[in-house]
Amino acid sequence: EPQEPLHGMVANPGRACGPAYVVTVGSLEELERDEKAFPQGGVMVVAMTQPNQIAIVRKACAIVADEGGTVSHAAVIAREFNKPCIVGTKSATRTFKTGDILEVDAQSGVVRKKTT
Repeated sequence: EPQEPLHGMVANPGRACGPAYVVTVGSLEELERDEKAFPQGGVMVVAMTQPNQIAIVRKACAIVADEGGTVSHAAVIAREFNKPCIVGTKSATRTFKTGDILEVDAQSGVVRKKTT
């Protein structure tokens, strides 16, 4: 069944499409696992970014965050690395699963799962 698109605030404009990778904010072991497993060109789906996740941000084609506003950490690093970024979606980490192909439209603030 088609999923409703998720809406948020545009923190850095652009468009991207790639496989979702839900990054868990937890232990150092989880961070290291996520850094290794995160696919080049993946969409970083996260509750909120942390400074120790820069290695993941570098690989990502876009960032989608549950929380945050236009001056949140996710927004600032998205601009620094010029990655399309949507923040404040409230439920991206619960809506999308690692491996889902996502279309990130950070012109209009919409993220949707691409259906085949």
